[in-house]
Amino acid sequence: MRRRVFCNWWIGTKQSSRMRENERDAERYEYERDTERDRSPCYEEARVERNVRDFVDEDVDLFATPVGSDDDQDANEGNGYFTYKKGSGELQLKQAFDSLQDFKQAMVDYVLKYGWNVKYVRWDKDKSELKWASEAEEGEEACMWRIYCSYEAPLQKWMVKVYVKDHSCSKSGYSRLITQEVIAKLFKDDLRDDPKIMPKEILGLYSEALGIDGDHRSVNAKTRALEMIKEENDQHFSRLRDYRLELLESNEDSTVELETFNGDDGSDVFYRFYVCFAALKKTWCAHCRPIFGLDACFLKCTTKGQLLVAVGRDANNKMFPIAWAVVDVESEDNWVWFIEKLQTDLNLHDGEGFTIISDRQMVIILNLAFFTPSSTCDDVSNNISESFNHAVDPARSMPLVEMLETIRRRAMLRIEARKMRAMNHRGKFSLKAMEKVSEEKRKIRHCTIYPCGYEVFEVKEKNSSYKTKMVDRTCTCRKWEGSNQPTQSQVVD
Repeated sequence: MRRRVFCNWWIGTKQSSRMRENERDAERYEYERDTERDRSPCYEEARVERNVRDFVDEDVDLFATPVGSDDDQDANEGNGYFTYKKGSGELQLKQAFDSLQDFKQAMVDYVLKYGWNVKYVRWDKDKSELKWASEAEEGEEACMWRIYCSYEAPLQKWMVKVYVKDHSCSKSGYSRLITQEVIAKLFKDDLRDDPKIMPKEILGLYSEALGIDGDHRSVNAKTRALEMIKEENDQHFSRLRDYRLELLESNEDSTVELETFNGDDGSDVFYRFYVCFAALKKTWCAHCRPIFGLDACFLKCTTKGQLLVAVGRDANNKMFPIAWAVVDVESEDNWVWFIEKLQTDLNLHDGEGFTIISDRQMVIILNLAFFTPSSTCDDVSNNISESFNHAVDPARSMPLVEMLETIRRRAMLRIEARKMRAMNHRGKFSLKAMEKVSEEKRKIRHCTIYPCGYEVFEVKEKNSSYKTKMVDRTCTCRKWEGSNQPTQSQVVD
């Protein structure tokens, strides 16, 4: 009898171990299948095109922080649907996602936040449905919680169309959605910071922070997380190298630089990536206003880092992207590197005659070190850079190469749209310049002009007098030198 019990226990243990191995294999297969699909050229191209197709040439309010920038996050986009705020775990009816994978991640966020045990009952290429997974106890009613998401063709997004949010079941401390792959992804960043963290610590952190039992799924989470990090690095670096070479081959005289450093195991580790296309820098130097803003925003994809941007203004005072870079962190070293690249590409020299705007204290201090502290602009708002962050916001959730390609294509569309407007415009000056001159001309009724020589005038305004030299573009009111734009003292006929 004792031997039979022992045999049954041993067989049960072997079967349990085999089941766990099968579960891990299934989880890994699902992860690799989804990852392979997400990285396939056709799927990536479709995502890039979907974001580019939604492009609208925006008018920038220089005095209002744009919705969607890092300074102002708003999940409600209107237009009949709601945007899911990543990591929030908050679900609602008519919530829209860019892909079913995004919906799947939102369900994981939901479970991690609230601890409910739910399961998939349907998973197709264009629809997905989940219901409760806990068995109802005797005498209890079955839980009616349910969520259904499917593709909405007019929006070209996946939308939540059914959502019964109330649970009548009990929490058990277990959830089918919290797989080994999920645990590994949760603690990838911890492993990046501390590769020596032990599986037991992961299990403790997991159970304490999430309130869900990690059981055997945490045992191999560290190994799997390290594998994921290596796979991501290998994939990103190999593609970035190819992407850089392709950009240089198709955009002569452009600056595209990829920098890496050697990791502890001797492999290349991503450091930073810089892009400044020849067409953009030549156009800015020749035709745009001598002013640009510097700003940074977080990446939202699996590759942690920051997007640094330099955004100028065209002759009509509209947004003109000049250069951008991806760095591991926003630091003094990375800002110095970025500013040095701009200084060379844009022929800034010591900055004389140029104006740089930023709301980053570190950047302001560095600019004083790099350039002369002079300004020829009366505009101190950096909202045009914030608007660029908002314009590329959908791309920031993409893998690195897709994000960079989306930014490039949107820049092309923006410039083409501006070119078509300029070709249809009839007038000596741009629309913004004409508005400025008209505004100043309305003020000249308070002015009296006295010629004082060749292109030199005395302009009397109420009880004040100013000397204006048209050739030198100077006026004793100091407004012309300060803003590089004529005021009423200089537009008097």
